[in-house]
Amino acid sequence: MPLPRGEDAWLHLALDVVPAYVASEFAVVWPEVEARLGETGWITDNHDSTFPATAGIQPHILHRARTLLVANEVLVPEAASLSGRTVTAFRLFRDPGAIGSATYRHWFFNPGTTRARIDIPTFDRARSTFGFHDAVLLDDQDAPQPIVVRFFTDTVRTPVDGQPLIVRRSERWARSSAIVADYTALRDEDLDWDERRELMTELASRIEAEGLLDAGGWAPPAP
Repeated sequence: MPLPRGEDAWLHLALDVVPAYVASEFAVVWPEVEARLGETGWITDNHDSTFPATAGIQPHILHRARTLLVANEVLVPEAASLSGRTVTAFRLFRDPGAIGSATYRHWFFNPGTTRARIDIPTFDRARSTFGFHDAVLLDDQDAPQPIVVRFFTDTVRTPVDGQPLIVRRSERWARSSAIVADYTALRDEDLDWDERRELMTELASRIEAEGLLDAGGWAPPAP
């Protein structure tokens, strides 16, 4: 196969390859995934013999795939102890039944007016100089973005235990949404750590009281 063109195409490949690699190993640690799929010929030898053996998937693409696969419950992180500290995956969405999509894009639009205009050469230079590879200048702000379209057409319909993902999550969300609505203050970027800890712990306690705290690992312990 020819090399994918564009990050969305690479992401599509990663969404196929990562589960295949994990299935072949039964259990993995993430640095191993990045090393094997990014720097060796594993894809060519085990997944697609037409894929160039010298090519690999970049870590940020693998990370995007991991986020989506965990959200869809295709991959299940397990807690482990590292240097005396418990390390888990971020599972906040799973317990209350929410679904989210990480676009990994900062979209900009150039209206081309006198008061609001983005100079394209300057934008490109800043993007390159500072490594802002997630900054995207849109030609049409109303045009559908492939990663968003895929989320609403494919991701939410992913079958999980015989049901579409959105159906499984909606049952939980119907019970938790009123609780979650009481914690919009968590959006405040000015919250200090103690305030955020208190709110997150309280939210987790109420989710647990509702019988929905199954995965856990997302709320800090009470001090």
